[in-house]
Amino acid sequence: MQEQNFRVATLVDGFNLYHSLEAAIEEGAHNSIKWLNIHALCRSKLDMFNRKDILINKLCYFTSLANYRDVRVVNRHQAFIKALKITGFEIYFGEFKSKEVLCEARCRQKYIAHVEKRTDVNIAVKLLELFHLDACDGCIILSGDGDLISAVVTARRLFPEKKVAILSPYKRNNRSLTGVADCASMLEIKEYQNHRLSDQVFDSEGLTYVKIPKEWKRPQFSI
Repeated sequence: MQEQNFRVATLVDGFNLYHSLEAAIEEGAHNSIKWLNIHALCRSKLDMFNRKDILINKLCYFTSLANYRDVRVVNRHQAFIKALKITGFEIYFGEFKSKEVLCEARCRQKYIAHVEKRTDVNIAVKLLELFHLDACDGCIILSGDGDLISAVVTARRLFPEKKVAILSPYKRNNRSLTGVADCASMLEIKEYQNHRLSDQVFDSEGLTYVKIPKEWKRPQFSI
């Protein structure tokens, strides 16, 4: 009897990854790393599971639209989301909530802060749902958010035959989170640089496509 493939789902914490990319850019990486081929990046890390015949059978991206920011920022984000959809991702949205915050510096002035809500809960629920439905044999969580610790611990307790891997974005490693997973790995800047989408991303029929935002495109040559 032929052994079945080990099926892996990928759950991506969009803004945790975004802040990692921003950190990489501050250290000299080009903006084009934001046009990231997340599917290929995660596929390159499947050896974390130390198994043969592995395939990614589900791709989930969790994010929120920062509609309080400049419309150009939102448009770039939407272009990337469209590219992710074309490359096979399901998109799950949270939302940004505004709240009044008291400055902790001497000024003690109040200001409005925007906080992303529901993303960690959406990831936790999806992890347990996938394991409950036997939709995968293992899961890569691309995040360094410690709020996911309870979800990982619970998933491993309820489904001991399943495997959870934490893929920590660059400079977003959380040792408490990686410590409760079956396995873990950390990303480096060069891995962002080596996994970028084409300037134009087409669907399987070559009919629908999306272009890299001009602010992210490297000059004089295609990514």
